[in-house]
Amino acid sequence: MRIKPTAEIAARGWQAVTQEIVSGLATGPKNVFVSFDMSVLDPGEVSAAGRPVPGGISMREAIPMVREICTKSNVVGFDLLDTAPILDTTYVSRLSANYILHACLSGIALRKQGKG
Repeated sequence: MRIKPTAEIAARGWQAVTQEIVSGLATGPKNVFVSFDMSVLDPGEVSAAGRPVPGGISMREAIPMVREICTKSNVVGFDLLDTAPILDTTYVSRLSANYILHACLSGIALRKQGKG
């Protein structure tokens, strides 16, 4: 299990953190279950996260992180945690959740095409 807090991503950059995750998975288990907590995102991007905290990562960082992890590992499950879209009247939280799921699915598709 790997937990990467927002502070680490902010300090080291999403590319370095993602590379560390992918490198660890290369020698780890064959199958991977990814659990993405929407509270890691900045409330400006996902106001309907269960525990929104200012200073979270942006969608510009989250999408390539998720896509890269799902491209470089054999994802057998994906969990999107801590989202309450009913609390967001702007629909932005729903769109952000959709983009995160799409990043995972496109990563899985790239892997199946041999581009992982």
